Amino acid sequence: MSAIRPISDLQFDVANTETGVIQAPEPVPRIMRYELTDFEWAAIRPFLPNKPRGVPRVNDRRVLNGIFWILRSGAPWRDPICFSPYLYRARNLVERFFNRIKQCRRVATRYDKLAANYLAFIKLAAIRIWLRAYESTP
Repeated sequence: MSAIRPISDLQFDVANTETGVIQAPEPVPRIMRYELTDFEWAAIRPFLPNKPRGVPRVNDRRVLNGIFWILRSGAPWRDPICFSPYLYRARNLVERFFNRIKQCRRVATRYDKLAANYLAFIKLAAIRIWLRAYESTP
């Protein structure tokens, strides 16, 4: 049977006895999931270039940690572009056009052996889509 200790029995690390401030322990630098351990860095370091040519080298370990963070986390390589309704409208039109062209079986499966023949059929399919769009408008 365990007894519950009263609060007066608990011991705290008090840094300043006049004010009675309780100090947190010093933060220990920890290795993140994506960072190279010392063992991994020791294995990779001999393969890096070590000749001082051109621009001074940056911290190779920091660069590799960034690359591994991208690879392991799945984050995009660049910052996402801001949303623009004009660019979205143009991109959406292009995507819908290609989806309509893919409805033609010959384009979707690419039966033609020559690129010129394939391009000619894509042009014919585009003309057909364009004519359908404009024949229905007054």
